[in-house]
Amino acid sequence: MKVPRIENVTPTSNMTLEIQWKGAPASAAHLFGWIATGGELLTPLKSPEVWKTATVTDYGATVEWAGEDLAIDAYHLFQIAGDQRDFALDDVRKWQEQAGLSNNEAADFLGVN
Repeated sequence: MKVPRIENVTPTSNMTLEIQWKGAPASAAHLFGWIATGGELLTPLKSPEVWKTATVTDYGATVEWAGEDLAIDAYHLFQIAGDQRDFALDDVRKWQEQAGLSNNEAADFLGVN
């Protein structure tokens, strides 16, 4: 899988980055979970003053924040944003086909009519 480079990033509230990719649609990545798993190293990102310093570096391969070792690479950022995107109708159809589920089975699994 080819991961696009980051063209621009805008840090917003609630530990979310709005990302403009080079050659791919824009997306958002909510990084609260990633920060929570980073232990003491990523704790400074909980500070609004540090969070707003997010900048694109390494020719679009990384987002870094002011401070020592505060960064995330484009690959992981792209993965997180993809995992968090809205689940579209085509995604449901693809999942249903891959799982080999009938409409009734898929509805039961998802808890809908």
